[in-house]
Amino acid sequence: MVRAEAAGGSMDRGRQWKLNLSSHERVSKMKTRMAFFSGVVMAFLLVVPLAEAAELGRIRMGKMVIVPEATYETGYSSNITFDKNNKESDWRHRFGLGVRAEYGDTNPTFHTRVGKFAVSKNRMEAGYDFSYEVYTDNDQYNYAEHHPYASVSYQAPIGLYVKADESFLKTADLYGIDEFRGRDGGNIDRWTNRAGVEVGYVHKQKYTIRTTYVNYLQRFDDREYQWKDRIDHQFGVALGSRITPKLSAFGEYRFTTAEYDEQNDGVNGWNSDNAQDYDLHEYFAGIAFDPTRKLRGEIKLGYGERDFDHRADRFGDAYSDTHTWVAETALFYTPRASTTVFLSAHRGFKGSPDQDSSSYVDTTMGIGASQNLGRRVTLDGDFYWSFLNHEDEPGADRKYFHVYRARIGVDYLIFRWWRVGLEYAYSRKVANNSAFNDEEYEVNDLGLNTHIVWNF
Repeated sequence: MVRAEAAGGSMDRGRQWKLNLSSHERVSKMKTRMAFFSGVVMAFLLVVPLAEAAELGRIRMGKMVIVPEATYETGYSSNITFDKNNKESDWRHRFGLGVRAEYGDTNPTFHTRVGKFAVSKNRMEAGYDFSYEVYTDNDQYNYAEHHPYASVSYQAPIGLYVKADESFLKTADLYGIDEFRGRDGGNIDRWTNRAGVEVGYVHKQKYTIRTTYVNYLQRFDDREYQWKDRIDHQFGVALGSRITPKLSAFGEYRFTTAEYDEQNDGVNGWNSDNAQDYDLHEYFAGIAFDPTRKLRGEIKLGYGERDFDHRADRFGDAYSDTHTWVAETALFYTPRASTTVFLSAHRGFKGSPDQDSSSYVDTTMGIGASQNLGRRVTLDGDFYWSFLNHEDEPGADRKYFHVYRARIGVDYLIFRWWRVGLEYAYSRKVANNSAFNDEEYEVNDLGLNTHIVWNF
């Protein structure tokens, strides 16, 4: 009863707000919505004939394939800002366009698999995805997203191979991971770039050695959040051996050095004597297996150690070097061609989500399934549970969160190049202590999407 009265009060306030709008504002909103829906109709009328033409006559330039894509998503969210105390519900609309070029082995085959090393043949790929998301009543949260990417792989006859990739993302979404979300739940303009190189050698289809380097860079536009600007350099080496045709074992070592360069330069009261810089050592041992066509996967367990470069942070709280077990595991089971079930588990250190939290340990487990119903309908869903442990946060009581995420969806293939889908998702973050309740949230999302892709 109390809830009904509260809802009624909210509706009355909403009506009063609408009555207070000037006629100019009402006309402006009406024009905006008319333009929006007109744009959707025009995009549909333009895209569908192009897709049909492409379907009738594909054009390939040797081994080069051009793949344009177009997407549209709309959905209702009960809490667009992931804010427990100031929930804002709204309808969102996301328009996307993309194009990618593939050259070489467009359907990569694998030369061998030793340990976790899947070696693709010669191939190049590059693409660019653009999207724009708008909110019906909260247009201050509208944002654009840019995502160019590229990758290349080369395998020599003597067993040597090289792979390289780079991915850039500029965004200001409201539903990024915790360290990318503002305290007020609003947009944070930022960009990230990941570039990696892998060089390996396969000896007689049995032994493999692999070395890797990954550079990760993140930058925030607003000075308030530039203390999060970070540069990671990660170096890795791995050795693998095929034990049986269906089983491989491997060992891996990774070293990561993380530098919060803006903190070192004096942003927001930080300096080179108290920055959150750290080194991370990770040691793994694991197996990769494919005993039948129905079951395949990889189990990788190990030990991680994080060492901070300085004694205390800007608030005078001591940093705490820590160590824990780490894991990266994925299992896939396909009892029949139309059914796939997966299990995943990950545990590792994550970067600083807040100025008073140098880092935390993320343990995430997931289960999901996909089921084809005939040739056109696909049902899929998944559930993830995360345990975010901040127990080593300087100057804080024991602090941790449980995060639950569930999703179920259905896709319908109208044509080979056009599908539509309906999806429901639920997420909730729960704190162990009432002192951290302002970081909790609960979100319900219901969405409709359509995806068009065709090959020239």
